[in-house]
Amino acid sequence: MLPHIRSFDDPEQMAEERRLMYVGLTRAKDRLYLTYAFMRTRYGDSEPSVPSRFLDDIPPQLVGGSWRKRQEAGGRRQEEVRNSQFRVGQRVRHATFGEGLVMESRIDGGDEIVTVLFEEVGLKRLMASLAHLERLED
Repeated sequence: MLPHIRSFDDPEQMAEERRLMYVGLTRAKDRLYLTYAFMRTRYGDSEPSVPSRFLDDIPPQLVGGSWRKRQEAGGRRQEEVRNSQFRVGQRVRHATFGEGLVMESRIDGGDEIVTVLFEEVGLKRLMASLAHLERLED
């Protein structure tokens, strides 16, 4: 997982991680398959993950598969998502998790990430485009 979150604030560390990525990529003999987890569990919470920012440095003619298509679609979606649909303190309903209270909402990677404290299942971080949250009356 490059770059590591602890490297974001240190330009030298970011450069080192970029070099590590380059070394890893150039070791491939014929083909290289890069994957990433759509959702990751960290400290008991599931949260969406995004592909490494270092992938943007790879020339488009060298990349095939669905990542580039998703990246292009994600760019268009990012332009569309400008304002949050949800606000802190708003009550919402999810088909599986039930009713809850929005604790945080932010735009990230072209989608809105909503942190909701659900009455039945506790705290969940959801991508608004996939969660289909219903806003309830205040």
